[in-house]
Amino acid sequence: MMLCRPFIVLGLVFALAAAAATADAAPKKAKKKGKEHVHHGVIEFVHLDKDKDSGKIELKEKHHKKKGSTASTGKEKEEKFQVGKHTKVEIEHKKKGKKEEKPGSLSSLKKGEHVTVYSKDGKAEKIVIHHHKKASKKKKPKTTT
Repeated sequence: MMLCRPFIVLGLVFALAAAAATADAAPKKAKKKGKEHVHHGVIEFVHLDKDKDSGKIELKEKHHKKKGSTASTGKEKEEKFQVGKHTKVEIEHKKKGKKEEKPGSLSSLKKGEHVTVYSKDGKAEKIVIHHHKKASKKKKPKTTT
């Protein structure tokens, strides 16, 4: 019985080592393709084909620092998207806290517009153009003295 114990212990050690080696060699999960992403930013470049039904847009995203994190602020990232007949464009107006959405077209995409792009596999599925009502400046009446 005394002679069997070292062999049993060595057998268990080798079995555990083999199990750990196969666990490390297991393939890691790849990123899921086909997942929808949301991008917020400003349009930097718009290129529509002659038929104006398809083209490309380039968006500049600016990531802001989250509360409590030590990451640097203002990281900018450029994203490129394919647009076409499959892309739905909406124009959003905000007035007194209410959102009003109207349908738009690809020709309404201009450089400098603030947009939200819903994309899948590099193709824009939906683009929302944000128009905010600017505060009107009240003119002071002229006083004559």
